[in-house]
Amino acid sequence: MSKSIANEVKTAKTLNTLEAQGHELGKRWKRMEKAGRDAIVTFDKPLGDLLMTLRKESNDGKQISRKRLLDCGIANIDRRRRSEAEALAKDWNNPVMQELLASKRFSSTTTLIREFKKQTAENKEPVLKTAEEIVQQTLKALEANGIDAKAYAQAFVQAMGKAQASDASANADKVAA
Repeated sequence: MSKSIANEVKTAKTLNTLEAQGHELGKRWKRMEKAGRDAIVTFDKPLGDLLMTLRKESNDGKQISRKRLLDCGIANIDRRRRSEAEALAKDWNNPVMQELLASKRFSSTTTLIREFKKQTAENKEPVLKTAEEIVQQTLKALEANGIDAKAYAQAFVQAMGKAQASDASANADKVAA
C-alpha cells in the first residue's frame, strides 16, 4: 500500500518539467492508438498546451525542433494530430469552441476543429465601408474578368430600374391594403 502512494507522489513531482509532460503524453498516445479512442480533453488539450509552450520556447517561434520533440517524447505522435491539438489549445477559450465542447457531439478533434472553423468563418462579414471602396473593388473585379466597365454600368442601371420598379409595386400593394 505504501509503495503505490509513494509512486503517485513521485509521478506528480516529475510532471513539472516539459520533458516529463511530453513523455507522459507520448505514453498516453501509445495507449490511445492501441485502444483506438480519442480523448479531446484528456489528451489533445494538454498536448496542444505543451506544443504552444514549446513553440514559445523555440528561437524563432515558428517551428519546434525535432530534437526538442524527441526530448519531450512527443515526436512519435503524428504531426497532423499535433497540429490539430495545437489549434484546439489556441482556440480553447473562444465562446464558439466552448459551445461546441458543451454540446458533446464531437469525439474527434479533427471534426471539432473543422466545425469550429466553419462556424467562425460564417461569422466574418466582408469589410467594405464606403461606396468608393466598393467601386474600386468592383473595377478590379471587372478588369480581372475582362468585362467592359460601360457594359457593367448599363447592366447595373437596368438592375436598379428593375429593383425600383419592384419596390414601387410593393409600396402600391401596401397602400392598396
